[in-house]
Amino acid sequence: MMVFSNSKECEIGTRPFNEDTDGDHLKDGEEVNTYFTNHLEVDTDKDGLNDNDEIYFGTTDSKDSDSDDNGILDGAEKRFQTFTHKVVNEDCAVTEVIVSMEGTGNLQKATNVESVMNKDMLCTGVVGLVGEPFSIETTYEYRVSTH
Repeated sequence: MMVFSNSKECEIGTRPFNEDTDGDHLKDGEEVNTYFTNHLEVDTDKDGLNDNDEIYFGTTDSKDSDSDDNGILDGAEKRFQTFTHKVVNEDCAVTEVIVSMEGTGNLQKATNVESVMNKDMLCTGVVGLVGEPFSIETTYEYRVSTH
């Protein structure tokens, strides 16, 4: 890991006591020396997909807003993804909830799965209910996979 001197931090505009100045979950040293992204911008190529997400996917270039040259910005591209939520309730017959969909953005960050047992009137006191009902929410555009 590259650690910058205070003078280097001042020179490149980063904050000495914050290893991720732009808040994109990439350390400043990684952005400058490994990924060559803008350490002062969350989204170097301004395509709607954060630099960290582009590196996570590995199929887009954080310095090219339309990595596959199809006329659609990388942030608007839908890609097939799977999100797995481990159920922590030991009394529940369901041990995990797996959500598969084609969507924009990084579903690992934007998907929330929550038990609605005894929170939702439609799920409270239901006779013959097997398992546990869950609410699934995401903030990105998606198309549910049917496979």
